[in-house]
Amino acid sequence: MNRGKKTFVNLLTSLLSEAIVIFYGLLVPRLILRAFGSTYNGVISSATQILSLISLLTLGIAGAVRAELYHSLAYHNHNETSRIMKAANSYMKKVGLVLLVFATILMVIFPYISHSDIPHKECALIIGIVAVDSFCQYYFGASNYSLLLADQKGYIKHFFSIAV
Repeated sequence: MNRGKKTFVNLLTSLLSEAIVIFYGLLVPRLILRAFGSTYNGVISSATQILSLISLLTLGIAGAVRAELYHSLAYHNHNETSRIMKAANSYMKKVGLVLLVFATILMVIFPYISHSDIPHKECALIIGIVAVDSFCQYYFGASNYSLLLADQKGYIKHFFSIAV
């Protein structure tokens, strides 16, 4: 596939993926509110926002990795690409582990400071479930997504996002 076609496919799949995210972003909270009430929705939203603070630890690494990968991919330097990916994987796995520690601490503390009517075990479980998604993104996917973007194959991730 040539660069122009890749760009078009990336743009189209990205727009479709974002439209679906927006749709579900509007739908899911409403369903949670109906099924469980505002307390559960509040705990889920709070947990998501607090856990998103971990993204500060990435320090723009994904962008720097992508910039380095552009060069190594353009010159078909497989050793350099491998070196960059190994370093990126190592760093993102550390971020994922820090997220697990942070989530564990949050699971213990948050139920006591939230003053919600939700039982403490349920509140901790909700935080754990929210944390699993973020952990998987950092531990397994962040550096690989940078490689896909640098190689103009972001549409692969978008296809999976749309399908799921």
